[in-house]
Amino acid sequence: MLLIFFGLKAFSQDENVIELKTQATFILTQTSNGRYECKVAEMKKFNEKTDITGDQLLKDKIDTNQVRLYFFRGKFGDSKKTLLIIKSGLKVALNYNARIKLAGAEEFRQTDVEPLFPNVKSLEEWPDNVIEIMLGDFTLTNNPM
Repeated sequence: MLLIFFGLKAFSQDENVIELKTQATFILTQTSNGRYECKVAEMKKFNEKTDITGDQLLKDKIDTNQVRLYFFRGKFGDSKKTLLIIKSGLKVALNYNARIKLAGAEEFRQTDVEPLFPNVKSLEEWPDNVIEIMLGDFTLTNNPM
């Protein structure tokens, strides 16, 4: 028996695709070897009229087993950029994997992100027109806090 697969993309089970203009909350459950299983608790789109400012986002405390984020195009400095504002409620620092998909591209590509520290709002920014981001592989970090 011969099977042929075209365009099959292999992604980890715990990677979640997030479209631009989305607010998402994930629940993280520790498994083994410092790894965390990631499940979507809530994902909702917002419109262009939603007032998005970094100071207002994620100012509330996040539950101890959650990661919350906003993914959108916004002004950062003097130019418009794609922004990911993300915050972890876990009591430990985490690394995670992120892949981005640019407008007009067919594939996701790996991008660098900074570790998440407990209850600290992090900002990632790209000058490119990123239309989707995929997050996953949450693990304990070795970086000191």
